[in-house]
Amino acid sequence: MRNLLTFTAIAVGLLSASGAAAESRLVKIGHGVPETATLHLGLEKFAELATEYSNDTLEFRIFPNQQLGGDRELIEGLQFESVDITAVSGTNLAPFASEFFAFDVFFMFDDHAHADRTFDGPAGQKLLTYLEPIGIHGLGFMENGFRSMTNSRGPVEGVDDIAGLKIRVAENPVQIAAWSALGANPTPMAWGELFTGLQQKTVDAQETSIELIESQRFYEAQTDMTISQHTYTPFVFLSSLGFYSSLTDEQRAAIDKAAPEAIAYQRELARAKEQEALDAIKASGLRVVELSSEAKNAMKALLGEANEMAKERAGEAYDVLVGGAEEARSQ
Repeated sequence: MRNLLTFTAIAVGLLSASGAAAESRLVKIGHGVPETATLHLGLEKFAELATEYSNDTLEFRIFPNQQLGGDRELIEGLQFESVDITAVSGTNLAPFASEFFAFDVFFMFDDHAHADRTFDGPAGQKLLTYLEPIGIHGLGFMENGFRSMTNSRGPVEGVDDIAGLKIRVAENPVQIAAWSALGANPTPMAWGELFTGLQQKTVDAQETSIELIESQRFYEAQTDMTISQHTYTPFVFLSSLGFYSSLTDEQRAAIDKAAPEAIAYQRELARAKEQEALDAIKASGLRVVELSSEAKNAMKALLGEANEMAKERAGEAYDVLVGGAEEARSQ
C-alpha cells in the first residue's frame, strides 16, 4: 500500500452559487499506526466518502505511521493547524484536556456494543465538546479496543496472580494508581522500548489491545495472556477547529456525513481483526485465559482510590462518562 494516499479533488466544472469554479481544499490527515492497521483503513474510507460528498472540492492526503509525529505531536498539530484531521488514543488527550482522564476507569464497559452505545450517545457527544476550548473539533470515536494483558510469569486468573507483577504502563498517574491498587508493580516505559524490555525481563508484563499484542509479536517474549478487558480505549477522531470552521457549509456537511459512516466501517474491520489476532495468538502457543466476572468484581472492589483520582482530574466529565456507561448498560 502506498505511503501517501491521495484522493484527487477536481474542481473543474464545479460551480459555486456565484458561477465561479469551486475551490479545491487540501486536507492533511496524520496518524501514528501502520498502513495495515484498521485505523488507517477507516481513515481511507473517510477520505473516500468525504471526497465524494464534497463533490470533489476536498482533497485528502494521509500520512500514516507517525510521519507527522506521534499522538502528542498530532494533537499539537491540530492546535497549530499544521494537521487538519487525526485519530489518537483517547488516553493521550488527557494532558491536553483533563476531562479525558475519565477514560482510565477500569471495568467500565461490558462489551463492544455497550461501549458503542455510550460513545455514540449523549455522553460521548458531551465529551467531544471539552475539546473546543483547546482548538479541536471532535468527529467521533473509532475502535482502538479493549485492553488485555500478557506476562512471562504464569497464568493471571485473579487479583492474587497480579501481586508483584512488574507491568509496563504509560506515564499516566491514574493507570499507575490502578495497577498499584491491584498489587502490581507498574513501570512506565516508552512504547518503542517495550518489546526489548519484555525480552530482557526488565518488565514481566504489558497491557494493550489484542490486535497490537499480535501485530507487535509480544507472544514471542511472553508465556501467558489474560483476556481481561480492563479498559476500553477508543481512538478519538478529531479535526482542527480552525480548519473545520474555515470550510464551506457544504464541505462541513460532507465531513459530518462521512465521519459516522467511516467509524462504523472501521469498527467492523477492527472487531474482525481482533478475532483473527486472537486466533493467531492462540496458534502461537501462548496460554490464554479469560478473566471471570467474579475476578473482575474482586478487582473493581480494590480500585476506589484510583477512581477517585480519575474523578478529581476529570471533573464533571467523570460523571458524564461513568453515568453514560451505566445508562447505556440498561439500553
